[in-house]
Amino acid sequence: MSPRALTGLAILASAVLALGGCAVEQDESAQGGDELRLGWLLPQTGPISSLGAPQIAALELAAQDINGAGGANGMQVSFSGGDEAGDPAVAGQAVDRLLAEGVPAIIGAGSSSISLSVVDKITGAQVVQCSGMNTAPELSDYPDDGYYFRTVPPDTLQGAVLARQMADDGAKRVAIIARSDSYATGIADATAAALEANNIELLARVDYDPNAQNLDAEVRTVAAARPDAIVMFSFDEGAKILQGLIQNGAGPATTKLYGTDAMPIASLAESVDPANPAVLQGMTFTQASSGEGTPFTERLLGTNPELETTAFTPYFYDCAVLIALATEKAGSADPTVFAKEIVGLTNGDTECTTYEQCKGLLGEGKSIAYAGAAGALNFSDVGEPTTGLYDILVMQPDGTTKTAKTVREPQQ
Repeated sequence: MSPRALTGLAILASAVLALGGCAVEQDESAQGGDELRLGWLLPQTGPISSLGAPQIAALELAAQDINGAGGANGMQVSFSGGDEAGDPAVAGQAVDRLLAEGVPAIIGAGSSSISLSVVDKITGAQVVQCSGMNTAPELSDYPDDGYYFRTVPPDTLQGAVLARQMADDGAKRVAIIARSDSYATGIADATAAALEANNIELLARVDYDPNAQNLDAEVRTVAAARPDAIVMFSFDEGAKILQGLIQNGAGPATTKLYGTDAMPIASLAESVDPANPAVLQGMTFTQASSGEGTPFTERLLGTNPELETTAFTPYFYDCAVLIALATEKAGSADPTVFAKEIVGLTNGDTECTTYEQCKGLLGEGKSIAYAGAAGALNFSDVGEPTTGLYDILVMQPDGTTKTAKTVREPQQ
């Protein structure tokens, strides 16, 4: 996707935060009457802040579609937001505020580590939590009493996609460098297991402190292993790691490099070398499919042309739609009631793809299988997808990426 102005992201995030701030000042309950006010906890600042504004825009689009179809159980959907900030303390304060407002559901966080820091607080209050970005495997069997859901598949699936792509590219000897947090540890573990299944040797794995001022030693260790491929699990600090790999002779000119959708892909080449947009040419990324070129992304970008990326946006959109559909099906905005409907809405007899269509089928008494912006979800009993679509992106000479292919995992 072509890079767009970062200033637009900041403007959109500020505008939506201002709207959220207005909602916070209201005294009425967030559920009941003619309004269903939902909360969101998303990254407006911190290491993955580049992803926050697009996710917020996706939620606003979902509200537009839900309200345009008559709302959820007769209520118009609105949002009150909080910044996760890459900081458990800041995120916790935002959650406290949202819970005090009485929201029946909180969409987010973006970071798996942040979600793990607040999930007990949210689900312990018997409030639904739904993330469109949490991929840490440890959330699969987390004791959440049936209140935590995610629309994005766990990293056990993406790890398999990464390893298979490396095998297809001819990689034989691989090194992994990963930040020490729930997200990176989980996907690194999954990838390491999948490498073995694809007969690829793991030469070295280096886990690093994301708050460290200097990662030179870790980079040298990876480069010294002389792998033919290196896979990185990083956030925005990945640019410094890439600079170090290039300086140590392990850049894309000599070594196959791989990354994931947690990195700021659209601005990565410029961050590594502002004078050379081709510095990462050939680097390959996997991402939970953003549906580039689909009607959803065309609508999202049509109303928000300043967005630099659509990463994870379909999954956050689907969180909002599922919550609205569950409220409609249950005839209640009480999360202790509608939470029980969410899994079933993805596994029914009749597939539907829009909120309006699904709501109509529910009104006819039909059993539905919502397959929305992110495609089929088919939730397991623990409230997460059992299948997923992944884009394989390749960095181009101008610093943008091109989608080489989209694959489904598990393979069908």
